[in-house]
Formats: sequence, C-alpha cells, structure tokens
Amino acid sequence: MSDAHDDEIEASRAPLLDHLVELRSRLIVCVVALVVGFFLCFAFVEPAYKLLLHPFYVAAQLVAVRAHHRERESGHHEPNLAQRPFAAATPEPVVAILGLEVLEHDR
Repeated sequence: MSDAHDDEIEASRAPLLDHLVELRSRLIVCVVALVVGFFLCFAFVEPAYKLLLHPFYVAAQLVAVRAHHRERESGHHEPNLAQRPFAAATPEPVVAILGLEVLEHDR
C-alpha cells in the first residue's frame, strides 16, 4: 500500500512543480506590468491631475460668479479675495466656457 501511495506522490510531484513554475512566471509578469503602469501614470501625472480638478474649477467659478451677481444685485460689495479664494484661483478658460462676466477685481 505504501509503495502505491509513494508512486502516486512521485507522479504528482512533477505537475506540482510545473504549476509552481507557471505561477512564478505569471507573478513576474504581473509585477513587471505594475511597474510599467506606475511609470506610465507617473509620466502623465500633471495632465491627469488637471483633468480631475477641472470640475472643481468650474464649480468654484460658478459659485464665485453667483456670489458676485448676488452682491451686485444687493448693492453690497466685498472686494476681499480672502473671503472668496476661488475667484482668484480660477483659470481663464473656465470663465470663457461659462460665458459669464467676471470683473477684474474678482480674479
């Protein structure tokens, strides 16, 4: 009985080693793919960052413009940019996209 069991273990040892070799090669491919992906993403970090922040800039500009129009309608004017920091930080293309008037002191 033990001879049959030993033969079975010996026969299954080779496929097990084959599977471990295949697992090792797949893990190496995965690590290489992660490293390549990291450096690819690192190369394009600034455009990706700008792409992710674009909706924030649009929303911030919209809030600043609405606050400005509310101030103009109410007659109350606060030129202090410390209270409205988004007006100074919003890029020009956002104003053009929205098609809204923003006065020079709001930038």
